[in-house]
Amino acid sequence: RGRLESGDIRHLSIFGLAPIPLLMELGRLVSDISDVDVYERHREPPQWKWPEDGPEVNFSRTKGQIGPKKVALKLSVTSQIADERVTDVMGEDVSIWDISSDPQAHGVIRRKSDLSRYRSIVRATLDEIKNTHGMDVTLSVFPAVPVSCAVEFGRVWQPKVHPSIEIFDQGRGQGFTHRLAFDPLS
Repeated sequence: RGRLESGDIRHLSIFGLAPIPLLMELGRLVSDISDVDVYERHREPPQWKWPEDGPEVNFSRTKGQIGPKKVALKLSVTSQIADERVTDVMGEDVSIWDISSDPQAHGVIRRKSDLSRYRSIVRATLDEIKNTHGMDVTLSVFPAVPVSCAVEFGRVWQPKVHPSIEIFDQGRGQGFTHRLAFDPLS
C-alpha cells in the first residue's frame, strides 16, 4: 500500500488466485484510486485475457427491508444464494439485499465492460445501504462471485464513505462462516 501511495508503483495488473475473502481484502488494500487492471482466469478457452465474447452480463439489485440494523448483501454472480443460508447465520431480523447477474454461471464475466458494470452497481448499492440503514449498521457480505469481482468489490469499498463490512465464505459442510472484516479504522 505504501509503495502505491508514494508513487513507487504506478500501475498494477492483478491476476487473482486465492480464496474470495482474501481477494476482497487485496482489492481493499489496492483501492480504486490506484491505476489497476484486474483479470479473470478463463477456463474456456484457458487464458487470462478478456475473451470479449458470450452474452453481455446485466446486473440488478434487490433492496432489503427498511429498519433492521443487521444488513446482509448477497453477491449472486456465479450462483444464487438462498435467503435461508443468510438467516441461518444472522437470524431472522436482517435486511437482505442482493446483487444478481443475468446470466449466472461460472466464467460469466468475459468482458472488461461486465466488470465495470459490476463495479458501478456495487458502489451504488453500498451507497444506498448507507443511506437507508446508516453508517452504524452491521453489513455482512455473502459472496458467490468470480475472482475479478471479488477484487473489484474490495476496491469499491471506501472507509470514509461506507459502513464496516464482515465478509463470509462458504465452508465445505459448514455453510457460511465469518472470514474477515473491513473496518474504517484498519
